[in-house]
Amino acid sequence: MNNVTICASHFLNLHPEMRCIIIDVDFHHGNGVEEILQREREDEAAKWRERCHYISLHAHPDYPYYTTHLPTPVPKSVSSEQYISLLRQNLENAIQCNGEQNTLVLVSLGLDTLSEDPIGGLAGFRTQQNYVSIGLEIGKFVRDVGAKTCFLLEGGYVVERLGECVEGVFRGYLQGLVKH
Repeated sequence: MNNVTICASHFLNLHPEMRCIIIDVDFHHGNGVEEILQREREDEAAKWRERCHYISLHAHPDYPYYTTHLPTPVPKSVSSEQYISLLRQNLENAIQCNGEQNTLVLVSLGLDTLSEDPIGGLAGFRTQQNYVSIGLEIGKFVRDVGAKTCFLLEGGYVVERLGECVEGVFRGYLQGLVKH
């Protein structure tokens, strides 16, 4: 069972004209998502997988899984600027893959990227502004493809800072939705 794939499968089975892009910004690779999307089944209920595209930015070699969709392993020493650049590149590639289909964007938001996280932590993620930048890129992408969006909180273990990180993502996301 996996939150984001349950959401994707339910929505895509209700809306066969749509596709889904899962954006996984988390310290850990979403190997559960990857495995579910790669399963081969012939029944009609499983056809939603063909309309689902997965982007994963995750620490490597800590989590050395490679996706068959848009893989982006990053070192723990990655700066926020490098991370945002990689996210932007992945989103630009996803726009090219999107075509004219209606899109649902599901964001697996792992705040275990915060540098001080005890079981994660990327060096470049120290401030709320770093998370504003993530949200900004996602908001621009959603605006450009005209997508519906859902955020799912997937982790983060510096509990006293989760609120400011989530707020940062949403501030950036809302800024990105507005064309300047």
